[in-house]
Amino acid sequence: MDKVIEYAKKYNPGIPQEKRTIHTVQAWANALGLAEALRLADKAGDLSGEGILKKGFETMRGYEIGLGIAPATFTATDHRSQSEAKIYEYKNGQFALIDAVDLKKRWPEKWEKEWLGW
Repeated sequence: MDKVIEYAKKYNPGIPQEKRTIHTVQAWANALGLAEALRLADKAGDLSGEGILKKGFETMRGYEIGLGIAPATFTATDHRSQSEAKIYEYKNGQFALIDAVDLKKRWPEKWEKEWLGW
């Protein structure tokens, strides 16, 4: 998280930290996930679009992105990266985990039939 804050200050110095939104962290998480998919696809020797999807993302199992996010897993039949939603509170300059809700475990019927991952 320190690196996210450092770069946010560097590239958007006019926005005070307390005015920043969660979108900065979400963008970093997306970029870190993509970087891992690219590494996996490159290791498999296929950096084509389909290779990045099939040999990159779809081979991720429990990848720790960091930033307080649940580990990411993608499969050929399910592109929902995780079923766990972590709830944080920002207080006194720190993020504190309040709860973690596993949507798949709590609502298995909805997860399976209604909340599709495409």
